[in-house]
Amino acid sequence: MLMGIVFKPRLNMYWSTDLIYKTDIFGSGMARDGFLLLLKFLHFSDNDLFDAKDPNTDRLFKIRLLVNLIRDRCANVYSPGRDLCVDESLVLFKNRLAIKQFIRTKRARFGINPFPVYPRILGD
Repeated sequence: MLMGIVFKPRLNMYWSTDLIYKTDIFGSGMARDGFLLLLKFLHFSDNDLFDAKDPNTDRLFKIRLLVNLIRDRCANVYSPGRDLCVDESLVLFKNRLAIKQFIRTKRARFGINPFPVYPRILGD
């Protein structure tokens, strides 16, 4: 999560000891080689079940189990009261992504909606 806040041009620079690029928290939290090994082998779904040619395939298939787990845990921890206001917002994202959205009235018009409304949340 911290890598989303602290931007470095290359992955190895997070563990750099160079004075310009040095960020101590990454080296003290986890070794670079251990992180790269986790990054290489960490999967949340079986790739054999994914059909890329099917246009109706869930675009978040590879992380759907994780998304559902986080959403269920958040629902267990927080239950909103009667008065609730939800503002549609976007996180700026300019690269290619199938789930990227466009909202003309927002300052960051292209991006990822961090709080998409799913029918399951609304009382499916």
